[in-house]
Amino acid sequence: MSDDNVVEIDFDEETDSQIVNTPTTEINDGQSSATPTLNIAVIGTNAIAKSVSIMFATNNSRSQIVVNEYDSIDDSLENTAQQLYYVCLDAKLNKDDFDDANIIDACLKISNQSRSTIVLKTTVPWDTIERILSGVNEERFIYAPEEASDDDIREVLRSQINLVGGTSKGIQSYSRLISGGSMLDRKMIMASHFDIACIKTGIVGMRAVTQTFYNQLYDYVQSTGTGNFNIVKKTLSTIKEEKLLTIPTFIRAQKEEGLSFKKSKAFSGEFQNTDAKIFSSMTDKFPLLDECINYKNLKD
Repeated sequence: MSDDNVVEIDFDEETDSQIVNTPTTEINDGQSSATPTLNIAVIGTNAIAKSVSIMFATNNSRSQIVVNEYDSIDDSLENTAQQLYYVCLDAKLNKDDFDDANIIDACLKISNQSRSTIVLKTTVPWDTIERILSGVNEERFIYAPEEASDDDIREVLRSQINLVGGTSKGIQSYSRLISGGSMLDRKMIMASHFDIACIKTGIVGMRAVTQTFYNQLYDYVQSTGTGNFNIVKKTLSTIKEEKLLTIPTFIRAQKEEGLSFKKSKAFSGEFQNTDAKIFSSMTDKFPLLDECINYKNLKD
């Protein structure tokens, strides 16, 4: 894999751990006369599980990858030859609750009954990752959620990046497998377990807010009776993203306004948000705009 296809985020300093008989996830380099077989278990029946099977559908003379598909974790553990487990189980979403018990249970069962590497593909929050890591060997646990929506196989396959979270040793081994064993051509984003969880949260949040923004912008333009949403939308798409807005306002306030950390924490939304206040007061079609305004920031 070329450097252009890898984005690596620094890890905190780690201490070496001794792991005996760690199952390899590396593709054979051709130096050995025997072709090793890598047995992969894919647990789940959703779009992500299908994408994993597609990812490893092509083998060659230098490598032999066998993919076994399972509906449940218990069925997969009956095959003791598995060296790599992809956990793609659906989380249970209730009205006000996220139930991750089945995902945590699957990871712990694999860790307790084998020395295999676990790759969690299901999107979960960082506290789920924390609970899993409390019961598994972190060197053998990879968190690799899909950047795209989990429930659309075509959208998953169109994704341009691989999010890979783990220890530096763990993801280096996993990235070598993906580099030679996967037919999907993607840029590799490598970071710690928790940073990848936060990156995934950020991707989802940014897209959700953007979609809500355009939904509300459409309602506002339509409410004027004379505005043309198509012209407005196309014009906005030509305006480059303002990088300054990616810096939290309370951090900027400490330097720009000379405020203490405690006082700067009161800031949210725009510093100079008089314009936002004007448009917010003109219509009830833009509640998202109201959320972006901190009226304490406004100057008389």
